[in-house]
Amino acid sequence: MITFLLASLLFGGLAYAYYDDLKGMLPIPGSTETSESDDPETSDVSGSASGNPDVGDPSGNGGIELPSGPDEDLGAINGLVVKKGRDGKVLSAKFLRIDSATRKVVTCDLSLTASLYNRVSSLVPLGDYLRIYPIEQSAQAVCSLTGFPADFYLVITLDSIQSLASNLGDVSLQLRQAIRYVNPIYSGRDFSDGELLPLDYYIEIRSGTNLFADGILEQIFGDYAKAYASAGGSDSVQGPSPDDVLLEVYTYLLGLLGGDRRAEMQADREKLASALSGSETNMDSAFLAEHGDLLFRYGDEGYTEVVIPYTTRDKTLHSIKQETA
Repeated sequence: MITFLLASLLFGGLAYAYYDDLKGMLPIPGSTETSESDDPETSDVSGSASGNPDVGDPSGNGGIELPSGPDEDLGAINGLVVKKGRDGKVLSAKFLRIDSATRKVVTCDLSLTASLYNRVSSLVPLGDYLRIYPIEQSAQAVCSLTGFPADFYLVITLDSIQSLASNLGDVSLQLRQAIRYVNPIYSGRDFSDGELLPLDYYIEIRSGTNLFADGILEQIFGDYAKAYASAGGSDSVQGPSPDDVLLEVYTYLLGLLGGDRRAEMQADREKLASALSGSETNMDSAFLAEHGDLLFRYGDEGYTEVVIPYTTRDKTLHSIKQETA
């Protein structure tokens, strides 16, 4: 009897404490997706809110009613898009789910401070998890934050820019804030008070300059990035963070894939595969041949985009489940 009472108190208390977590991980009735992986790495604790400049306003809670058609048989697909800085640090991570049944695109910018358990049951912030572990592993572990594992993944890095830009062609993005830094040839040289500085002492890149003009990106992510890192807040360097510029470039190029160049990429999927080849991704020619029709629904006028803000793990998981039900 004593053993029974102790067991009732122990397991009853655990059930009460973790009821919300377990409920959130249950699959939606009628869905073929599961919200929990057998891998212990998909365990999670709450994270903090995370914002991102390339996320728009929510466009509604319900799908748009359209006449029945071929979209009915396209199913649903989930993805994870990760953007990394020059040093490999994760700048942002976005989950998205495209569902032809509800005609919704549900997106969520995940908090990089949300934690996942690794193989030795240690909590690792998502930003570090995405940096340390293979993206294939992270694509499955993200299930604990969203309720769905990622069917496709795309990791954009500095090395991705060339293949994206060359395949998109005729790209132009203006520098929003002027850049000024000390010419590297004068690095470490001291000038006495009253001594005139050489005319080429400062190197300047004016605002409005096309970032894709010859040598501009190399200059910003090369000499300017080094000067920015060593300036320590001094007036010798003026301008935006190189990683902020990099994030803008990423956002612009990915926006073209789903915007102005969308029809072109949809018609020539080999070209899209080539554009993404400089990135770490499983979206190769074979994947695009199988899932391309649904993937290009992202940005389709017939689909409603629903943006889920990441607050805490439980609330975010619940919100995504509600929108994908």
